[in-house]
Amino acid sequence: NSDTSNLDVELLGEKKPLKDWQTELYYTDQLRDHFSEDTKTWANRYYVGEEHWKGPGYPIFVIMGGEGEVDEVLYPYVMHDLAPRLGAYVLQTEHRFYGKSIPTDAGTSALPTPEEFKQYFRPDQAVEDYVRLTRHIQHKIGCSIDRTDPAYCPIISVGASYPGFLSAMMRHVHPEVFDMSYASSAPLLLYGQALDQYVYFDHITKVAERDSPGCKDAQKSTLEEAEKIIAGQSIQKTVKQLGLCKNIPEYIKTPAELAETVIMMV
Repeated sequence: NSDTSNLDVELLGEKKPLKDWQTELYYTDQLRDHFSEDTKTWANRYYVGEEHWKGPGYPIFVIMGGEGEVDEVLYPYVMHDLAPRLGAYVLQTEHRFYGKSIPTDAGTSALPTPEEFKQYFRPDQAVEDYVRLTRHIQHKIGCSIDRTDPAYCPIISVGASYPGFLSAMMRHVHPEVFDMSYASSAPLLLYGQALDQYVYFDHITKVAERDSPGCKDAQKSTLEEAEKIIAGQSIQKTVKQLGLCKNIPEYIKTPAELAETVIMMV
């Protein structure tokens, strides 16, 4: 994207201004645990796009951070099409435990413990993070939280896949904060356990077979043969043959478990 590639560089002696959505910001009052009396806080990274915002009374798009580091505002359609059309403010969140948003005492300097992962690395914690961050932004930019007030800024969440699920949950769990949610490719029935765990793979299999007849059986037979070979030899031999990292995860203790993991990744 031409208008985001020239990040604080000089071109023919003229220095390009830094776009607001390229500047990382931190909400330092984010709670580590929203479901206990723990009052410890941490710094939640986020980005904003303000150049099209027309002030209080105009909407705020809250883009859900997901399973990955965020270093600028995502979803160009929201940023470059919807925001100018609606005079909207754009808030890009970063999900806890990704990028620089680590809600533990050690922060980014040490890997979280299994206990910290279990307690703090949950979707319901992330939902509450985004609620607090959204309220912080509303207050910061002068938006009323009273829907009858002309200075009220409608809140619209946006996300796809897992962030799409989070987006839907913002409206479902906190309708008092979020006026609308856009959830693209959000596996709600899967998360709601209305469908079995293999429904995604079944669908992709049908698509592959439709577009390339014979693909399904060829792939299945290949993977079954590979799984049989891996499960029938030592872990060390497979690691060497496939060029895997020598320090494989601790939960893999048998060749069969390694075979299952490798095939799943493939």
